[in-house]
Amino acid sequence: MLRTIQDLQDFGTRYEYAPQRDQAAEYLLERLRILGYQAESDWYVTGLTDLFDLAHAGSDSIWAVSLRGHILRSTDRGASWQLQLTLSDNEPLNGLDFLSASEGWACGYRGNLYGTKDGGTTWTKTEIAGAPHLWDIAALPNGVVLACGEKGGLYRKEKESELWQKIALNNTDAFWNLHVHDDEHVWLCSYYGALFFSSDHGRSWVPRLQNSSYRLNAVSFISATEGWVAGEDGLLLHTGDGGNSWQVLETNLSATDQPRDLIMTDRLHGRLIMVSGQILSTRDGGWRWEEEFSLLNLGWGPFFYRMERTQDGSWLACGSRGVLLIKTEGEEWSSRTEHLPESLIHLSRNIQAARKGVTAPEREVVMVAHYDSYSDDPLNYAPGANDNASGSSAVLEAARLGREFEFGATLKFLLVSGEELGMLGSTHYVIKAREEKREIAAAVNGDMIGYPLTGNPARLIAGSYLTRSRLIDSVLVYNTRYGIGATFDVEVDSTGASDYGPFAAAGYEALNFAEGSAREIWGGLDPYYHKPVDTIDKLSPDLIRKGGQIMLAAAAEVAGVVGPTAVAAPPLSAPEDFRLAQNYPNPFNATTRIDFRLPRPGRVALKIYDARGREVAVLLARQLGAGAHSVHWHASGEPSGTYFCRLVSDDWSGQIRLVLLR
Repeated sequence: MLRTIQDLQDFGTRYEYAPQRDQAAEYLLERLRILGYQAESDWYVTGLTDLFDLAHAGSDSIWAVSLRGHILRSTDRGASWQLQLTLSDNEPLNGLDFLSASEGWACGYRGNLYGTKDGGTTWTKTEIAGAPHLWDIAALPNGVVLACGEKGGLYRKEKESELWQKIALNNTDAFWNLHVHDDEHVWLCSYYGALFFSSDHGRSWVPRLQNSSYRLNAVSFISATEGWVAGEDGLLLHTGDGGNSWQVLETNLSATDQPRDLIMTDRLHGRLIMVSGQILSTRDGGWRWEEEFSLLNLGWGPFFYRMERTQDGSWLACGSRGVLLIKTEGEEWSSRTEHLPESLIHLSRNIQAARKGVTAPEREVVMVAHYDSYSDDPLNYAPGANDNASGSSAVLEAARLGREFEFGATLKFLLVSGEELGMLGSTHYVIKAREEKREIAAAVNGDMIGYPLTGNPARLIAGSYLTRSRLIDSVLVYNTRYGIGATFDVEVDSTGASDYGPFAAAGYEALNFAEGSAREIWGGLDPYYHKPVDTIDKLSPDLIRKGGQIMLAAAAEVAGVVGPTAVAAPPLSAPEDFRLAQNYPNPFNATTRIDFRLPRPGRVALKIYDARGREVAVLLARQLGAGAHSVHWHASGEPSGTYFCRLVSDDWSGQIRLVLLR
């Protein structure tokens, strides 16, 4: 374990965007391979910018704007995206709407507006002098355009005119959302509890709701008279008389729920997106809501911002870190983040291996730790001996010892990236497990098990998220049964601030072992946390040993020890040749996994083509190390049929046939 910690420390800061993180991943991959495992890189994508609004134009085009000044367009339902505009100063763009396939507008900070009349080929900037930040923009069917924003800012321009007129409402609230039902029924939502209505194309407005205790975020009308308003603290209002009176719906939303956007499609059906990363649907007019999708947000992000419904009935949602989801009729929500332009995404990977169970191989017991590190001082590195080479060393040691035994369930050894950005790697793993309906019996996480906060090298925290896990009492028994000798403080944590959090948020049993609670560490009890002095000489070998022992004991007991291994697995040599394996499952519906191996490092392209030879998706296009790799293709939005996956490296190419069945 100390060897692993020293080796990872020697890479320096393993920050997500630093090359050292990828070098550490290659090291861990090789260590698992040497132990005899078919270790693999599980690649995933996260965005480098927040997507704040969406719009659709015509039957094919989808548009998006980002908080770093990008306007993007897709003409194939999100399968690929092109940059249409990048502002030189990265000025945030907040609102977007299109009148037709050729004519549209975007709005942003400092009262700036951008318009196109040629389908986004060129954009013209208009600056409204003295205008505040603008948050939303809407085009009426007759060509009038409205924009709203901070400090009561509301602006209007006539069709074919370039002159924007300020509309005075005697209100200095932040105007957050515009909703157009038709030319004569337009709604304006104020964050601080006011809702205004216009029946004359936005020239004049009358209040339809004024309650300063409300915090309103979205409005949706299905007719001239019937509509809903959503706000913070789980607020949902309904009107059947054009807003003259409102009913507060007694829904199953809680006071901690924060609705961010709302679209109702008829009197019974609609969807809400929540700031905290859930997509909810209703089938009874908003009284009861069911979760359709969750980003497993534990307070760190990513977050949802806006939602859109296209003419063909597809749904889209966007948010922070490039979150971009699409749902077509009869299918589940699926990500389109990986299809954003290469300059707007970051490719990362988890490293994983498995000790397959002999009696219940479909059940997984996951041992997890993160291998990335972070420095509070950007001018100095933080080698991360404790955070989190210590936890990673425990997972590798469990993999070494695990070769000597057979287990009933499958033991997964999972080393994740992106923890310091908000549990990105573990969230990716959990979302995939839910999509593939895999059975996870338990997740055992090790995070910073090296420094004795209280000076006691036997003291560890055994924690679970929100409620006390039933496994904690078992851990206390194992501690005595196996003579580990740790001193445990039990914590029910409300932060989820480590890689057990996404597992717990998804409903799986999850345990966290650490030197202290998150609040103790954040409060300064670990003076080396995120600092250049987080080095191996500060750590307690005894504490590290105890942490590794209790992690393995907890995981092995849940998996069930069947007996000693009959024949130990021999170490693996590097692959001698290229291999592109058949995807699994095949045929498949919506999502399939593609495995390949490389005998040596090189630049690799992995692409999907349809039966006519047209490129459908680019799954990978980058330098990769030797070894086994795994990616997923999300084919939502693609029609049933035969597809081909082609792997091309510097001096080799291979192809497999995939069958998509709806």
